[in-house]
Amino acid sequence: MGKLVVIAVAVILSIGRLESEGVAPMKESDWIPQFIKGCCQVYGIDERVAVGVIRTESSGRVNVESKTGAIGLMQVLPSTARWFCSDSTLTVRDLADPFENIRIGIRYLASLKSEHKGNMRLALLSYNRGPGTVQRALKHHRNPDNGYYSRVMKLSGEVQTLEIKA
Repeated sequence: MGKLVVIAVAVILSIGRLESEGVAPMKESDWIPQFIKGCCQVYGIDERVAVGVIRTESSGRVNVESKTGAIGLMQVLPSTARWFCSDSTLTVRDLADPFENIRIGIRYLASLKSEHKGNMRLALLSYNRGPGTVQRALKHHRNPDNGYYSRVMKLSGEVQTLEIKA
């Protein structure tokens, strides 16, 4: 968490310095790619994969909610966020904040990657289907693949190419 705070502060200070030098203020959507990059560095996730997840889950839309109640760029379910963060006070409003949404989503993906011993395919399938569903499929020698991994990888790309839509 300490590295992430340093990255966030550096981004904020850079923005302030640019504004004081007469450079036009940055919009929130301009900060998001840098924040994604920082979170990926802190949590050990390839930024191209994070971009693929965001494109797959929300098409880069900040204020989107799915039929199942998943929220934001990373489409995080409030129940998953509360469970994963061990924070029963985490609210839908918290997840609607794009920075909190990205931080939780990337941190959760990193946890799933670790749980699957670095196997990003299984981590992404667990992110999409739920870790219990993937574990049950594997336990019964079934393939848990539902095409999600392929979609994410097809839509992956450099963070600078990510279009954020407010």
